Amino acid sequence: MDRSPWGGRPSLVRSILRRSASQLTSYSSCGERYKQERVERVDQLPAAWTMQGTAFHKAIEAYERSCRSLSLNQTQEVFAATWHEEVSKGRKTQPDLSKWLRGGRKSTDKDIAERYAAGLAQVAGYIEYTQYDPLKPLKLPDGSPAVEVGFLTVIGGVDVLGYIDLVLEDDEGNPFVRDLKTGAKAPFLPLQLVIYRRGLRDTLGLEAAWGDFYMARENGPTDPISLHSLSDELLDQWFADMDRSESAGLYLPNPSADTCWSCSVKHHCRVFQSN
Repeated sequence: MDRSPWGGRPSLVRSILRRSASQLTSYSSCGERYKQERVERVDQLPAAWTMQGTAFHKAIEAYERSCRSLSLNQTQEVFAATWHEEVSKGRKTQPDLSKWLRGGRKSTDKDIAERYAAGLAQVAGYIEYTQYDPLKPLKLPDGSPAVEVGFLTVIGGVDVLGYIDLVLEDDEGNPFVRDLKTGAKAPFLPLQLVIYRRGLRDTLGLEAAWGDFYMARENGPTDPISLHSLSDELLDQWFADMDRSESAGLYLPNPSADTCWSCSVKHHCRVFQSN
C-alpha cells in the first residue's frame, strides 16, 4: 500500500531511476566510490561510526514521533536496540574486526565501546537541547510531527527523492528544516538543506527560508543557514550534469588522504590498491 508523502518513508519511487542529495554528493566526491557502492554494490567494510549514526537517527526519530513524550531511558533503549542490531550485521559481514574501519590506532573493540557510550550521551544531549530549543516540530496535514518527511521533486529535469530529518517551525509558524549529523564537521556547502527546501515546497507547498545541521557531538545546531545560498539554476545544472555523466557510465576516482582512509569500499578500489 502506498503511503502519503509524510510521516515515515513512503512509497514514492515508482520508476527505476531516482536521484538524491546523497547521490549527487557521493558522485561528485569520488566517482569510483560511487560506482563500487551504488552500481557494483560490493561488500563494504563495517564502521562503528556508521552504526552510531544509524542508531542515533532511529532514536531521535522515535523521540520526535512520540511528540517528545518518550523518556530519556526509552529513547536510549531505541538507540541500544538499533546499535546492537547494526553491530551484529557488521560482525556477520566481516567477522575479522581488525578489518573494520576505525579512528586512530585504537582496536575495533575499543572503538565499538567508545562509540556506543558516545551515542547514548548524544541522545541525552539531544533531549536536553529540545527542552529549550525555540523551534518545535511542525505538524503535518495528518496531525503527525514532521519527522522523516518524504518528498519527490524535479531538479534539472531529474526526479529527486529525499527524506527530511525534521521540519520545525518558529513561534510565527515559519518552517525550518534540520538535518541530524553525528560526524565531526558540518558539510561545507548546505546542498542537502537547499534540496530539502525544494522538496518541501513541491510536496507540502511550504517555503522554508532557513535550516541548520544539528551536530550531535556539540549537542546543538549550527547557526541558521540561508536556504537560498545556492540558486535553483545551479542545482538544476548540477543534477542534470550528474545524471548525464552517471548514465553514460563515467566514474572518475578522486583519491585523497582525507577521504580514502575512511572509504568503506577501498578494498575494491583499483586506485587505492595500486598505492
